[in-house]
Amino acid sequence: MKTAYLYIILFFTTQFQAQEIALMTYNIRLDVTSDGENSWPNRKEKVAQLIHFHEPGVVLIIIILIIVHFLLNFLL
Repeated sequence: MKTAYLYIILFFTTQFQAQEIALMTYNIRLDVTSDGENSWPNRKEKVAQLIHFHEPGVVLIIIILIIVHFLLNFLL
């Protein structure tokens, strides 16, 4: 009987463990030319590389324009 309890405890402790997920937030700002060297065309490759490097399960991007969204989808 003790063996049955042990199997039941092992089953429940191995089946319901928490899972880890990597979450990344990134504020990419706007695509404005007044940013000069920090404007989006100069940053897009580095942002894509950063996301690839960290391999998050979920990416939350703050202040995203439609064109930036399509470019990131293309790069990723």
